[in-house]
Amino acid sequence: MGDADAWRLRVSGAVARPLALTLADLHAMPQVERAWPFRCSEGFAVPKASWRGVALTELLWRAGCDAAAGWLTSLPFACGVAACFLGGWFSDAVIRRRGRRWGRRIVGATGLMLAGLSIAAVPWVDGVTALALLLILTFFGNDLAMGPAWAAAADIGERHAGVLSGAMNMMGSFMAAIEALVLGQLLDAHDIITPFIILAASYALGTLCWIGVDVRKTLGEGSDPAAEWRSATSRETRS
Repeated sequence: MGDADAWRLRVSGAVARPLALTLADLHAMPQVERAWPFRCSEGFAVPKASWRGVALTELLWRAGCDAAAGWLTSLPFACGVAACFLGGWFSDAVIRRRGRRWGRRIVGATGLMLAGLSIAAVPWVDGVTALALLLILTFFGNDLAMGPAWAAAADIGERHAGVLSGAMNMMGSFMAAIEALVLGQLLDAHDIITPFIILAASYALGTLCWIGVDVRKTLGEGSDPAAEWRSATSRETRS
């Protein structure tokens, strides 16, 4: 139990009273239990997951959280929501104007490049406002590439779009799991610079990969899905 005894939950930053809470401290606080749905961005969901513990509002109240910190925390997520839609919209708009060759890749590459540059600068900024701005740009750039990524999977996969999308999602989850382990080890070693360099390098690699994406080259090359659909419809009509 040595590790558990040494563990602390620290609440610091834009608060009036920084906290360093032990497990015993948390168990002594008022406990709440909620049954909320758990939805993962990877696609699966648990309808009624049971959650029990100390409410976040309780911790923030005890620490005297600055009200402005709430806005700064939520803004990156709000910008990510907007970027998801804008990425898809811009991608389609570029295709209509410039053709399929650049429609997906230019928006996807731009988004990941913006995210990489922003996350790389995080360790070297001072002040909550500057940090919030960089996180907003990181979330915005990351999610700007989301729409083009799924659209590209559908464009390239055609009849195999489900398999290609699943493979893309699987590799993303796999690499995220590995990255979480590596970053956790670095943070345990009190290295707060290297994790951001790794994240920035991941975005840089993603940017290079986007440049090589050409949705004109499909998995269904050599076949005509429209003709096959017309043929199938014709057979159903005759039968």
